Amino acid sequence: MANQRRTAAGRANSAQRVYRQSQIRYAPGAGGESEISCCVKYSVFGFNVIFFLLGVTLLLIGTWAQIEKNNIYSHLNKASKLYLDPTWLLLVVGLLTFIIGFSGCVGSLRENTSFLTFYSTLLGLLLIAEFSVAVFAYVRRDQLDMYIRNLLNDVVVGYRDDPDLQVLIDTMQESWKCCGINGADDWDRNTYFSIAARNVAGATEAGGVPFSCCVNSSELSFKNFYCGHGVRLKQDVMHRAMAQTASIYTEGCLPKLQLWLNNNVLLVGVSMIIIAIIQVLGICFAQNLKSDVFAQRAKWLIRTALRISQLFWSIFVSAGSSGEVTNSKRRSCGRNQSKNGRGNEKRRRRGERFHFEAEGEPLPQAFIDFVRKERPFKIAASVAFILYTFFFFVPLMFHATSVYRAPFPNVSPNHTINLPIRVILATTDPALVPVVKDLLISLEADLSKIDVVYPLQIDWITEFGGLRDYEDFESNRDILNSSSSTFDVHVAIVEKKRSGQWKHFSATNVQLGVGKWSFVQWLADSEEGASKAAFRVSELVADILLDVPHLNSIVRRDLRERMAPWQIATLPLSHQKRLVWDSAPLAMNYHVQVIHVHDNVAPTPEELELQRKTPKALRIFGKMVERVTNVEVSSEHLWDFDVTRSFLEKDVQERLVLTHDNMQQLLKQVEAQLPTSLDSGAVLRVVVLETANSVTVLDQMGEDSNGLAVASWGAVLARNEKTESRAIAALRIHIGMDAELMPGWSRPPAPLCEWEVARARLRACVDNGMRAASAIRALNEVADKITNIVINDDVAERATRAVQLLFEGLKPGQQPDYEKLVEARKLADSANSDHSLLSLLYFPMDQRFAVFLPIVFPICIATGLSFYRLSITWLTRSWL
Repeated sequence: MANQRRTAAGRANSAQRVYRQSQIRYAPGAGGESEISCCVKYSVFGFNVIFFLLGVTLLLIGTWAQIEKNNIYSHLNKASKLYLDPTWLLLVVGLLTFIIGFSGCVGSLRENTSFLTFYSTLLGLLLIAEFSVAVFAYVRRDQLDMYIRNLLNDVVVGYRDDPDLQVLIDTMQESWKCCGINGADDWDRNTYFSIAARNVAGATEAGGVPFSCCVNSSELSFKNFYCGHGVRLKQDVMHRAMAQTASIYTEGCLPKLQLWLNNNVLLVGVSMIIIAIIQVLGICFAQNLKSDVFAQRAKWLIRTALRISQLFWSIFVSAGSSGEVTNSKRRSCGRNQSKNGRGNEKRRRRGERFHFEAEGEPLPQAFIDFVRKERPFKIAASVAFILYTFFFFVPLMFHATSVYRAPFPNVSPNHTINLPIRVILATTDPALVPVVKDLLISLEADLSKIDVVYPLQIDWITEFGGLRDYEDFESNRDILNSSSSTFDVHVAIVEKKRSGQWKHFSATNVQLGVGKWSFVQWLADSEEGASKAAFRVSELVADILLDVPHLNSIVRRDLRERMAPWQIATLPLSHQKRLVWDSAPLAMNYHVQVIHVHDNVAPTPEELELQRKTPKALRIFGKMVERVTNVEVSSEHLWDFDVTRSFLEKDVQERLVLTHDNMQQLLKQVEAQLPTSLDSGAVLRVVVLETANSVTVLDQMGEDSNGLAVASWGAVLARNEKTESRAIAALRIHIGMDAELMPGWSRPPAPLCEWEVARARLRACVDNGMRAASAIRALNEVADKITNIVINDDVAERATRAVQLLFEGLKPGQQPDYEKLVEARKLADSANSDHSLLSLLYFPMDQRFAVFLPIVFPICIATGLSFYRLSITWLTRSWL
């Protein structure tokens, strides 16, 4: 019977899950109805999870910033002024937030009264400290104002010493549109911006302010870091104030902060009250949860005491009957040995004196009711955590660690630059009309054989311009205002002997005009003369009026193609010489500095008036080329150079000469005394030797020259009656206006001709088109090769607009649109060199993995456990 009872009891126990008393000892509801509110418990837990994650994030960011910018030696050097480092504020706030969040999470989730006490105490101390600081700030507001001013003065002094502090100050000044603490003059406390530092060599920031003080600096795509240099150097107080008002903010940041606080007292007060209410609610909820835990623990202690007393009472009663006691012991021993020997062994090892099994006994109904009551909250918490992980945390981590790439179009390598060129031939002699028409056919065939570097393509069209008078050719100069869809080249054929209209020297075979027409002398006496005239027309169109070799050089430069030595050797000498000058692209802005180098003699008023003619002539020339590029001219005077004694020598003819070696030394000293920064594009320097005696400049071979043009630098000229014309000639060489003419070819003595302006605009169209396409392709290649480079919406928008303008400016069958191509180049260059492309280059994948792994790993474990618990609940339909 006993065996049957034990078998029946075992079956009943197998059908019902057995719980040990140790498992339900501290479980809610173990002593009846639970005293712990699930709403309070999970509210405290959920609220502090946010603080815990925020604290961990701040700690990681602050630690990473400290490691990146400092070492142990810099920490020791800055130990006296750690309050100037913003990253220490991140570390302190992050540590405090982490401690509060961690103690609140663990205390509420595990119902740990020690952590809940620590959490409440910490919040209370923080609330008392905040209240004390507010009272102290109100009572001691004058002393606090002085302390804050001194602190901010230290911030200004340490502007260049800490990169994080520098970024913080720049952001504050750009956002609040202020400069300094009380004004711009506060920056005189900084060593780098002090006016006294102007006597130090290389101190370019002396007497200035940071770039963030400049007006509208936050609205510019490109930061002009030199805009604040020297704005406080002027001695005149009124002029200095006017200059500062026009270029930088003059109001201090502290007065702006005080004004904002005075205007938003209600907002600040309400914000502080809301923060205090949140802290008080956190303390109240924690204390309420702590009281519930104590109440639940008291109920368990009462129940445990009752069960212990029942145990002793059963032992006392069973001692009266030895037989019953013996049988009871035997049954107890048999049951322990057969079913729970392993449990007894574990209890003996743990030393649990009053631990016993609740075998065969059902769980307390109050405990089951509590678990069922708590079950929806647990399911909701698990589901909410999973949803938070997958719909908020994972996208946030992906957004924080992934590189944003806004789409933008690319320019295909097969994209061609199509130039429709129409060659118009006219004549002044009726007898030459049939000859000119035949010449058009052969000319088109000859021009089609000219080598053009891909992707440049030229569509040649020839057209007869009719019979006109010579004066009509000279008066027609309007070449750029033509509404034609093609680029037109105008050549007039003039017969010398029969018509008598050749107005130039008889030895001149080709005369380039001032306007759009150029003239070729036709020698009809022999067939050889006719063939020579046809050859001259072909050479004139290809090498002078269009300059196809220069266009090929532009394409090769942008394609990064190198010419082989044999290719250079096959070029004519004039083309080999121009390879050096054609290598530099045409700039959209040129700043020409006319530098007058003087001896130790004071110039007379007549000499000064003569010296003013050189920059004046260059300014007039700049007005003439404004349809191609922008030219700004300035002048500088360098005194006490002693040119005659230091750099000039006498030759065998007793002339003062400037040799090539002495010229190099002169240029080095001139370069050392000039300003190092100019924000107006390419800089060209024209050095004029202002000496009492005439000077002859020698080239590298020791031959006399009118002056020397230095590639990508400028020119060196001597003062004489032709200085202005030679300065213009040097500038023509640098901007690509000059051309080598064959013997017997002549150009009018004019600073600039209309056909030269048209040719320069055509070059600029090809140059801007190639550079815009190269910049867009380079941006795509960089984005493909560097995985952590950012392409934001602004960069993508500029690149997209640049491609659109490029296609609109280079439509097949139409003349290139100069304005659209220039704008396309500007947008493409700005997109390719935007500072935002470097925003994530300092944060590679390995560092990103090391920073986010401590955050992701615990969340992955918690998410896995939540999935496991939900699956168990779904399969068993029970949390028990």
